[in-house]
Amino acid sequence: MKIWGQILAALQRDRRCALVSVVATLGSAPRDEGACMLVTADGYHGTIGGGALEWRAIATAQAMLAKGPGSRRTSHALGPELGQCCGGRVELLTECFDRSSIATIRERMSAEQESPRRVYLFGAGHVGRALVLALAPFAFDIIWIDPRASAFPGASPRNVTAIAPADPLGLLSAAPPASLVFIMTHSHALDLAQLGIEHRHGRVDVLVHEADHAVSPVNLFVRQREVHGVSSGG
Repeated sequence: MKIWGQILAALQRDRRCALVSVVATLGSAPRDEGACMLVTADGYHGTIGGGALEWRAIATAQAMLAKGPGSRRTSHALGPELGQCCGGRVELLTECFDRSSIATIRERMSAEQESPRRVYLFGAGHVGRALVLALAPFAFDIIWIDPRASAFPGASPRNVTAIAPADPLGLLSAAPPASLVFIMTHSHALDLAQLGIEHRHGRVDVLVHEADHAVSPVNLFVRQREVHGVSSGG
């Protein structure tokens, strides 16, 4: 998952976050220009090289988060200022975002051609409902599909689009490459048909679940793969 997607996911959960980026280096430095890390009030993800520079950057970013959106550029002499053996100089850009920044983040994602990974979730039963809540905190674009419109809950997470198409099978023919598909429906026939479409296109990863039938999920999945010409070894 790329950095803008992580930022978007954090903001959609109403969490402020900061992006710390290496924008310039002079001499020896632990990371090159372009390295970045995501900082929240209670942690961080990624690295700009570790050591005293990184700890100071985290502390600065967390202090800025308390004040809301804004940016700050700083310059650090690694040897004299921080006691790091690299000895060079690093310039950092710290940008803080909150929920009001979502539109800006989407624009930057688009400019860098970074889009959330598409997830197709078939089935709005108890397993589908649990899964959609588990996936919601992450930077996925979730299409939740069930021909029974009444099966959906009254509200869904912001990154979930619930649809009840007359022909749910047609959706996978236009699935973007690297999409994820979760098949959790109430119907054996629908599961098998969806698995067949996925196999013909070969562009998505699939998980099949059938907990409400006598056949175990593992054996059923193997059997479904064999029906559609996919060997059980992979």
